[in-house]
Amino acid sequence: MEQNVNIIGITGMNGAGKTTVASILRKQYYVGYYEVRKFLECERIKRDLPEGRDSLVFIANDLREKFGADYIMKSLAQKAEKDRGCNPSIIESICCIGEIEALSERYGDKFVLIGVDAFVETRYSRVVARGSQTDNVDLKTFCQQEVREMSKSDPRKQNLRGCMNLVHKEFLVWNDKTERDLRCQVMNIGKRLNLPC
Repeated sequence: MEQNVNIIGITGMNGAGKTTVASILRKQYYVGYYEVRKFLECERIKRDLPEGRDSLVFIANDLREKFGADYIMKSLAQKAEKDRGCNPSIIESICCIGEIEALSERYGDKFVLIGVDAFVETRYSRVVARGSQTDNVDLKTFCQQEVREMSKSDPRKQNLRGCMNLVHKEFLVWNDKTERDLRCQVMNIGKRLNLPC
């Protein structure tokens, strides 16, 4: 079934390929792009906190605690609406269940959630390869961070596995094969969503 959407949320485990999925969609379709990481980086700089994933997770949880689970998503969705009207926009990367609930409530069937995953070893090797300061950890620390980020029961806290559990099967991308396979999966989702070229 084809559907038209306003907001395409992308969730997934660290290093799974969320940015790559967004990039494929952006190259093929007329969609906007709003990145949670960039939003949080601006806040990190304002707060003069150290670089790193832990700072970004702390800031995100703090903002949601102070202003509500929907604060980050509401800020980015409002910017998307202001910039693009009803044209579809991607918000990458959704990390807590409360954010998904807020977008679902606001947009109904005009919101869809895409989930991206891969084996942990594959994801870790990608994280190391991208070489950013936030990803400068060993495999053990990487796995420990993941456990912390997927076991929260509070809908305002980061819970990557909980978010992935809310993705409908037809919007789940398994990114552990070839680039061609990934592109094919993403293009099929774009067609299903009836995205404008």
